[in-house]
Amino acid sequence: MSLPHSLFGLHLYEPHSLFGLPLYEPHSLFGLPLYEPHSLFGLPLYESHSRFAGNVRISEQLRNVVVEEGERAKFVCKVDVHHLDEERLAVTWKVNGQYLSPEDSGRLIHKEEGSRFALIIKKTKLSDTGVYSCIASVGLDTDMSSAHLQIKSAPDPPINVKVTSCHGNSAGLSWDEGNSNGAEIQGYTIQFNTSDHPDLWYDYDEQFDSSFRAATLQLYPYGSYSFRVKARNAMGSSKPSATPSRMCTTPPDRPDRNPSNVRTRTDTKKTLVVEWTPMSRLYFHGPRFRYQVKWRLKGTFTWDSAYVTDPNQGFLDIETNDVYNVYEIQVKAENSMGEAHQPAFIYLGHSGESEPLVAPSNFSLNPEYHIEPHTAHFIWDAVDTATEQICGKFKGYKLRYWKSSEGWNKKKEVEIVIGDELRTHGPRIKVALSDLPAYTALRAQVAVMNAHYTGPFSELLDFFTPEGVPSAVRDLRVHAFGVAYVLLKWKPPQHPNGILLGYDIAYQQVSGLELGPIRPLMPHINDPLTLGARITGLQSGHRYRFIVWARTKQGRGEPSFNDMITAKGQIPNPPKVQVSELSNSSVNITWMSDQASRDVKYLVEYRQSGHQDWHNTDYVYDKSWLMLDKSNVPVADLEVRLVASNRMGDTATSKTIAVAKSLHTANKTDKKKVKNSSSACSSNFLLVALALVPFSLSNLVFLR
Repeated sequence: MSLPHSLFGLHLYEPHSLFGLPLYEPHSLFGLPLYEPHSLFGLPLYESHSRFAGNVRISEQLRNVVVEEGERAKFVCKVDVHHLDEERLAVTWKVNGQYLSPEDSGRLIHKEEGSRFALIIKKTKLSDTGVYSCIASVGLDTDMSSAHLQIKSAPDPPINVKVTSCHGNSAGLSWDEGNSNGAEIQGYTIQFNTSDHPDLWYDYDEQFDSSFRAATLQLYPYGSYSFRVKARNAMGSSKPSATPSRMCTTPPDRPDRNPSNVRTRTDTKKTLVVEWTPMSRLYFHGPRFRYQVKWRLKGTFTWDSAYVTDPNQGFLDIETNDVYNVYEIQVKAENSMGEAHQPAFIYLGHSGESEPLVAPSNFSLNPEYHIEPHTAHFIWDAVDTATEQICGKFKGYKLRYWKSSEGWNKKKEVEIVIGDELRTHGPRIKVALSDLPAYTALRAQVAVMNAHYTGPFSELLDFFTPEGVPSAVRDLRVHAFGVAYVLLKWKPPQHPNGILLGYDIAYQQVSGLELGPIRPLMPHINDPLTLGARITGLQSGHRYRFIVWARTKQGRGEPSFNDMITAKGQIPNPPKVQVSELSNSSVNITWMSDQASRDVKYLVEYRQSGHQDWHNTDYVYDKSWLMLDKSNVPVADLEVRLVASNRMGDTATSKTIAVAKSLHTANKTDKKKVKNSSSACSSNFLLVALALVPFSLSNLVFLR
């Protein structure tokens, strides 16, 4: 036996056994691995260095994970185990030495892919930071691996914030660093408020880097201030620190500035409206803060003045009883200590505008251009843009127009703004007006504008726009479809832009994302009241795109389209029909039912020979014959045909059969003789021909 060793007072002997129990190599104690410390972000981390410990071994150790708050974290643990022990293998997870809480089961996902076991933490929180351990066990044999999860987030607020001094307009502040939360603190922002508005916090102008733990602040006069501090890192800013109870109060002084953005507004007649941006409470610097407003006509020497005592008010209306005169204005800040240290600037402004006095003359259509369906060109004499005539700042012209049929109250107005670069536009103004309604009688006028008012309008100009192409048909839809047909319906275009002549229809076959060639359907629809079409001859189970255009004499308008897929199945076979019996009062029509197609119904269509429109009977479902009553059909020569239809509306039509009325005439005696004659006709209808021209539905049937 080899030399003994000692562990906790026990003598151990090679070969690694004691009383028949196995002993383990360094980094292991009673089958449990020991770890060496490391550090990440100042926190101790651990990694296992276990060797084979019985029948189970973690061959791929956990790795440290660093993620931002809210992101997903993932640990992967690869376990090797004898194949006979795979069913006995148990893998569990701990965090900071404690088994994972069931309360977090909604955010924790356990995955197993062969010998790799994963723990996924969704939407990580700052509290998820810690040491995670993967424990693999087979009976008493155990191996473990650990790694650290660090969640990076905005830092915690600074702590121990204190006001160290208050003197005049200065304040001293100190603080200690809070937790950085995995991302190094980059700097600090100091915030302050006043007792007048304790909920309104301001950022101090100066920023302080991470090395600062104290600062001296220069404060505004006439305030009682509280303070707080925020830390920031690459992840963002912390919440504000606690506010120290000590406040600093500064003495009053005169304002150090005057209001900015001083200007006039010219939309009120015979009034000088002076405006400025009200100053913040921080700049009052003393009690009884107010504004002094001064004004005078340019070129005069005497100032008029008035006070505005509301610090939040930023305007003053001054009655002048003039129109768009130039004034010099000043706005000063004052408090009980006196006027602002800064001198007030003198600004130029204008009193209010009024309506221009002049109207454009010679307003007409520009003869250099033809009027178009949606565009008209106008021309008129330019007005004198002197301030006295415009009664303000010249802006341009306003052109208004309306339909003669609707009246002036439904007018539309277009502003024609002429900038400084276009002021030298010549003696005549030329303008093109677009988006006019086509094929419409219109009236138009033009007037001059200043910034706020419009002058008198010119004389009326009447004109008429020519026809154009129509807009798209509305609400194009598939009303019904079957195996080989589709029934389209639509509404007329919202803007016919002329006299509608009818509609054009075309189709494309669609294969995946590819469109086939556009194929027109004939004949064209030449009745604008026809708002539908039945299209037949389609293939079963195919995708089609149908396109419809409205049409005027100027051509097609914008297209509308609708995609659809025909049904799968078969269309009925064309029925075979014959007139099997004739009598004085009826025509008996029989046919062979279509045994290849179920749910087929039949009707008879008939018309007077030489006429275009067909009449029809009701559908017959459960028999293969139908009697035409002579009293319900035209008494002249007839043509009949049989139509078969399935439940989806697909149809097939028989040949057309001509049935003619007897042409002989006779007196009552002759009729009596005929009646008694054994050779007389049994009916006043005769089957004219059996060798008939076959009939089939056209590809386009128009509907109203």
